[in-house]
Amino acid sequence: MNRGATEGAAGTPDGFRVLIVDPDAQNSLHLARDLGSDFPIRATERASGLEALSSFAKARFDAVITRQWLGDTDCWRWIRMARSGRFRFAATPVFVLCSEVEKDALEPSLDAHTWLVTEEDPQALRAALAMARAGVRRHSVLVVMDDPAVALGTVLALHKHYRVGATDTAEGALSLWRAQRHDLVLLDLQLSRAGGEPVLSELLRENPRQPVIVFTEPAATGVYLKLMLTGAVDYLPKPVDTRSLPEICARVLRQQACVASADRSVRQESEMAELFGRVRAAQYTLERGQTRQAARHLRAAVIEAHRPGLSDDEWARLLGEDDNRGGA
Repeated sequence: MNRGATEGAAGTPDGFRVLIVDPDAQNSLHLARDLGSDFPIRATERASGLEALSSFAKARFDAVITRQWLGDTDCWRWIRMARSGRFRFAATPVFVLCSEVEKDALEPSLDAHTWLVTEEDPQALRAALAMARAGVRRHSVLVVMDDPAVALGTVLALHKHYRVGATDTAEGALSLWRAQRHDLVLLDLQLSRAGGEPVLSELLRENPRQPVIVFTEPAATGVYLKLMLTGAVDYLPKPVDTRSLPEICARVLRQQACVASADRSVRQESEMAELFGRVRAAQYTLERGQTRQAARHLRAAVIEAHRPGLSDDEWARLLGEDDNRGGA
């Protein structure tokens, strides 16, 4: 098979167009054939970032599948170039192949149009492509505004990049958010009737990590500064430049991903410290012949490490002697 356009099983020239970027040409061909066996795609395989960028500049693709290392650059630099605004199709979905253990570390690198796909799961990529084909976007945004013109402009600016819901009341905002738990909320503080502040307070009460961007009049400096101190992640003075909204939302979501990753790291560090302490205690008691006490510490360490329990024989081998021998 020649490298280049490869039609899937459906054989239709109007199939879902996919750009596959992998320095190993055989990997690309196998992936294209595998996907094409039950997914109507037209695949274009490229072996380097430069080749892929050249193709991306000339043709429209419905999705890009890429390895992390592309031979001449890494995928993250490639994605930044593709999203730079110099290309007509900067919002093309990109699926980055990675291992399960890499996902948490790579999550903060994502933008609104980039997904991580686990290589170990053969169905993960098919599911991701099916979502892209159906137009399902990665992040959801709730727009809470009661000015119809501003609300419409905001929704139109975002709908190509996000799944967008909208409401014009405080009650509707809380109802929609509780049902869908949107990744980001855009909240107008000048809502009629109750205003936007009670909505913000309730959102943050139920989920202190919920990112909310508030819209407010330029003169209300003291108000929005207070709201940011109480939990809003950003504010935008009205009238809002809707052209910049997609990237503002993407920046806030990236920041939230970084915070979530840092929280995970802190938790993991604490868990490792506790685990290390248990192992040291087991070593100390075992050296003094206190095998039962050592077994208790090791069992606690196994539980804290979220590992399956060991059999009695395995415990005996681990301790180096049977529990029935002496010791405290």
